[in-house]
Amino acid sequence: MTTTQTTPPIFGLGVDSGVPKFSRSIVTGAIAKPMVHDYTFYFNWLQQTEDVLAECQLSGKEAMQLTNKHLHIDLGHRQKALPLNQLQNLELVFKRLMFPLLVGGIVAPISLVALLNGLLAPLIGIGLSSVGLSLLYYGWVGTYQIRINLKSATFLAYFADSKTAQIERFIEKINRRLQPT
Repeated sequence: MTTTQTTPPIFGLGVDSGVPKFSRSIVTGAIAKPMVHDYTFYFNWLQQTEDVLAECQLSGKEAMQLTNKHLHIDLGHRQKALPLNQLQNLELVFKRLMFPLLVGGIVAPISLVALLNGLLAPLIGIGLSSVGLSLLYYGWVGTYQIRINLKSATFLAYFADSKTAQIERFIEKINRRLQPT
């Protein structure tokens, strides 16, 4: 898909150069995708150092670090480095915790019914009911996750303590860096 346009006047003299200007694109079916040129090369034999562009603390021992080549994820006991060319985008999503929600939703009513029918001792029935209600509440409150969408149609999810401005700025900075120019 090419378009011809004339270039602007040379040196502001009002003279048209007459050279057609072409826009490049790859045509697949009916959708035209613009070509993206990246002139930044990182050869291993050059032994270039990675510059840290941004850092974000997720919790006590968990952190993420953006460099010019990778997104480093440090979970305290495990570290992972994802090349930026494999990432599609990052997003902060709210998730309800299903396991505590289900266990609490089952334990609380069953123990309450058993307590009221006299099948459990009062102290055990009240204890089980309160544990079930606590689990139900904990699952309902939920938590935030940083979801890393990969270009291979998969994703990685990491828990964050809360939704903070620092995490939002970090995700926004990575998404701006991942957008094609």
